[in-house]
Parts: sequence; structure tokens; C-alpha cells
Amino acid sequence: MSKEISFRQFCVFVCFYAIGSLIVYLTTSFSSLAWIVAFFSLIPFYGVCVIWVLIAAIKKRNAKVRYYKAFIPLILIIQAAKILSSPASCYGWSQGNSCYSLLQLLLDPANLKTLSNTPPHWLAIESMFPVALILYMISVAAFLLSLRFQEV
Repeated sequence: MSKEISFRQFCVFVCFYAIGSLIVYLTTSFSSLAWIVAFFSLIPFYGVCVIWVLIAAIKKRNAKVRYYKAFIPLILIIQAAKILSSPASCYGWSQGNSCYSLLQLLLDPANLKTLSNTPPHWLAIESMFPVALILYMISVAAFLLSLRFQEV
């Protein structure tokens, strides 16, 4: 467990984390499919998390909060997997092709931004994205539900 911090500081941390995480995801996965995923899953999820934390902060104004430190590296690892497997290059996506992942965009020297001479897809990485997204949401929710409040 962590040492006690004020609940207001924790609320500020959660709000900045949600905004920063969303900005990192949207800038690294600059494609239409990634933005659709963001607007229909990530933004509502972060909204629910922030609202839950703010409501809890209003109810427990003077409370101190403690959290499990083990969740933070787990969340960051799953978030990195989510970002690396996210759709980053979706040229030809509307014709039924799958999107190239950010990891392939970073590691493959072939030009993924044209429809001519397209390299093969890394299907294992591309199919990992939905799983990583769901695991990320579950780990963040579990982190928030595991918080321990202590009234001052």
C-alpha cells in the first residue's frame, strides 16, 4: 500500500492521467479507426472514472486515500501494449483491409502509407489490440475499486 495522500491530490492526479493518457493514445494512433475506438470506448470510460472519483471526493472531502502500488506498473505495461498494438496506419481500411499497428509502423522499414506494395500485416499484434484495450480498462477499474479511504 502507498502512504496516505489527500483525496483532492488524488483526484487531480486521476484527471491529469485520463487527459494525458487520451492525448498520448490519440497522437500515437492517428487513424480513423483509433479515433472511433477513442470516442466510443476510451472517452466514456475515462469520463465514468473521473466522475466516480469526483463524486467520491465530494462525499469524503477530508479523507485520505491509499492505493496498491502493484497496480501502477501493471496498468502502465498494459497501456503500453494497448498503444503499441493500436491501429496506426489504416490506408485501405475502408476497402476491408486491417490496419497496421503502431509497433509495425515503428519497426518495419517498408512504407506503410501507400496502397502500392503493402507489406504483410502482423496479425498477432493487430489482433492483440482489443484484448489489450479490455485488459487496460479492467486494470484501471480494479485500481480505482481497490482504493482505501481513511477519514481524518
